[in-house]
Amino acid sequence: MSSDGTTPGDSSAGRENQAGSGAASSGGAASPLQAAIGLTDGSDTTVSRFPGDASPQATIVVSPTGDGDYATIQEAIDFAPAEARILIRPGRYTESVVIDKPVQLDADSESGEVVLVAADGPCITVDTHHATVSHLACQGMSEACPARTVHTVHLRQGRLVLDACHLSASSGACLAGIGPGAVPVVQGGSFENGEVGFLADNGAQGTLDGVTIRGAALAGVLISNGSDAAFHNCDICEGKASGIVAFGGCQGRFEGCRIHNHQAACVEISGGSQSAFIRCAIHDGAHLGVHVCKDAQPLFEHCDIHSHAKACVAVSEKARPVFRDCTIRDGNASGVFAFAQAAAALERCEIRGHRLDGIRIAEDSSLTLDACRILGGQGRGAYLYAGGRGTFNDCDVRSNAKHGLLVSDAHLALRGCSVSCNGGSGVVIQGAGAGTLERCDLTGNQQSGIEADPGCNLNVSDCQQ
Repeated sequence: MSSDGTTPGDSSAGRENQAGSGAASSGGAASPLQAAIGLTDGSDTTVSRFPGDASPQATIVVSPTGDGDYATIQEAIDFAPAEARILIRPGRYTESVVIDKPVQLDADSESGEVVLVAADGPCITVDTHHATVSHLACQGMSEACPARTVHTVHLRQGRLVLDACHLSASSGACLAGIGPGAVPVVQGGSFENGEVGFLADNGAQGTLDGVTIRGAALAGVLISNGSDAAFHNCDICEGKASGIVAFGGCQGRFEGCRIHNHQAACVEISGGSQSAFIRCAIHDGAHLGVHVCKDAQPLFEHCDIHSHAKACVAVSEKARPVFRDCTIRDGNASGVFAFAQAAAALERCEIRGHRLDGIRIAEDSSLTLDACRILGGQGRGAYLYAGGRGTFNDCDVRSNAKHGLLVSDAHLALRGCSVSCNGGSGVVIQGAGAGTLERCDLTGNQQSGIEADPGCNLNVSDCQQ
């Protein structure tokens, strides 16, 4: 056993050290995460207080001081005609509002903050074809309330536009869209605390642009059970568990987002989900950076994944992700760790500066790397063991502190690669390991170009060493 816990064949120790025992998983029976959140599988124009006198274009005013048309938001909704605009004067409103007709709620935020505090249930429940809520601060039920799942804003159906709203929660989600007809559209604002920041479940869809999601207890974003949502330029950070969780055959597209400083995996994709991450920064997690498992097939393009306490990328349980033009760097463990019959493809990626191995492949898993660079690590460039299989095409493996590639009871295919300037040998084959090396440059390593135990199945052609 070496100091970094990389004894060949010790797959259980390697898995614990690299992926950690606390990585969340999904699928099958309801998980604690599912159970905890209750999942199953300005104008001043005033009008009369009488609804018959209000035109669809008029503005109804709500004021807690009595100088408006109504003193409560719910009363204004009840008497408003469809498509009415309801202007809410500054103040603190303690009520649970139900929007059951198309209306627009606008906070008169230029003269002070409008705060809606949940009374007995969600701050806002939406059960209509469409509605708009702008510039409100919504506070969910306090922790002193009876233990039950209560979302701050609960969208049951329809298209809800939230513009520059600030939502906070104690239980449930800050914003929950549940059901195939639920389509939230969020522009700016923030979601603070709660068990989940944003929840899309049971076929819901949605779009979030420029939203900050911070401090969730279970997941900053949870997309599940056939749902789909798009995130643009969002900041998903400082969660007490995971940043993004997607499972149950869902989609999800994240572009230009920052996902960082979470206590569990910053991104966890499972259960056959096919999310896409484009130009995202995923960094500074206290656990894994990205965990892909259980048949998931996400895509990562032009992402910067770095500075995680455990593996920056962990792939397990028959998952098949693709990483394209990504940088995976400066992790406190390995860069990419594949185990438990996983398969992954990395194209034109740079894996550098990790404390342990740049690539680690074990337990009948396979990785294919095309035109990748693996360099500058404190351990080996790649470590294949316990039945792992690695195919490296046109890759550059250099300047790692130990061997370029170590193969122990595993299989390596190395074609058109440069393996040089490493602190040990270029390629080491041990035990029942096997390798095929074609058209490779193995010069310039501190030890030998190729080192193989007697009896290894090694085929070398047209290589320099």
